[in-house]
Amino acid sequence: MPIVETPRLNLVSATPGLLLAEMSDHALLGEMLGVQMPSMWPPQYNDLSTMRFMLDLIESDPANLSWGYFYVVLRGSSTSRRLVGGCGLKGKPDTAGMVEIGYSLLAEHQNQGYGTELVGGLVSHAFASSAVSVVVAETLPPLIGSIRVLEKNGFVLVGIGSEPGSIRYERRASAATRRHS
Repeated sequence: MPIVETPRLNLVSATPGLLLAEMSDHALLGEMLGVQMPSMWPPQYNDLSTMRFMLDLIESDPANLSWGYFYVVLRGSSTSRRLVGGCGLKGKPDTAGMVEIGYSLLAEHQNQGYGTELVGGLVSHAFASSAVSVVVAETLPPLIGSIRVLEKNGFVLVGIGSEPGSIRYERRASAATRRHS
């Protein structure tokens, strides 16, 4: 399964088997990922409908495996690897070269730089494809931490989001981005 690595995290691509385990048996999911399973799983905004959407995305086109959901694993020894959140892309780039990302960390793992790190990894992963020219993300105005994560990763506010009350950020590819991805 594809893995995106950042300095402290592995973003592990969610296979159909992992998604099915998440929907039915968290202990099995932890075993399959080789992680300590948090008692408060899943993180906010990653509910059953999210997992069904991602499963349908992959089952409709296996090429979506790299453009779907990732489990965020904090690396450590084999006994200290922790599942800290989830993130992903909402499918392959559209005809304009746009992909959308989403991310969520468990509360106890927020404000430790993991959000900034995982978004950086997702952006690098997306821009590694020449088909991607812009990465977008939506958040809610009260989620100041999420806004800071986006800003630290070079995203700029571009307007109102697609969901009621949301705002939209984007980051465009540059020649420098392409060289360092």
